[in-house]
Amino acid sequence: MKMKAMWFFCDDWIADTRGMTPQQRGIYIDLLSYSHGKGLPNDIDELCRMVIPYTPDLGKMEELKADVIKVVKDKYVLVDNRYVNIKQQEEFEKGVELSTKRSEARKKHSPKFDRVLLEQNANNVDRDRDRDNIYNNNIIELEKIWKSLSAKLRQRSSKPKTFERFAKLSLEEQKKVLETYPLYVQEHGEYSTAFERFITNKKYDEIEPPPTEEEISDSEKKIRRSRWELAMKQGSPLYNMSYGEFEKLKDEFGETI
Repeated sequence: MKMKAMWFFCDDWIADTRGMTPQQRGIYIDLLSYSHGKGLPNDIDELCRMVIPYTPDLGKMEELKADVIKVVKDKYVLVDNRYVNIKQQEEFEKGVELSTKRSEARKKHSPKFDRVLLEQNANNVDRDRDRDNIYNNNIIELEKIWKSLSAKLRQRSSKPKTFERFAKLSLEEQKKVLETYPLYVQEHGEYSTAFERFITNKKYDEIEPPPTEEEISDSEKKIRRSRWELAMKQGSPLYNMSYGEFEKLKDEFGETI
């Protein structure tokens, strides 16, 4: 199905293109317009002809071509020999699904069914928007992790494959990757496996993620309660407990165990 329009979230665009020059952003939006629903040809020269206006200045032409290559490298992955922007493709498929549902509802001539469908679609849009925001934040965090890797680890890994495989994970799995890969690299250093293989082999399931702030808070509270209970049994502050700490624990847990 042809979809002439595409989703465009202003906040997401600003965040996603923050590190680009105005010229690169112009090339990017042109490429998105061409790739909507069908991807781009795996031919840099053809892509340049599609988006670069003619100029007799050879230096300027080389500069524009370099920007095309950078945008394609950073924002697209090869799928079936076509360059595809993963986020755009997901939005396109959701748009096709939504359009198909509306078309089927209209054919049934059921006002009630149409109303229920529209309500469901509104809820789905809100839910998808929330998911998109989480997904975009995850991509930003993934980019930070990639940049933090040593040159040796980046050379061993493939950024396009890493981002492509990461995009196919559930949000829960993405969260695990973001939490565990830095811990894995910290432990194994230069001997760490390539980032994309870490994702493919699901090694994130083998590593204990760091405790959450809530877990840390609960653990610290248990320690404080334990010290307070010992002090109450003793009838006075512990030998390594200041009077100020004793009074704070008294305020927090009361005068009885």
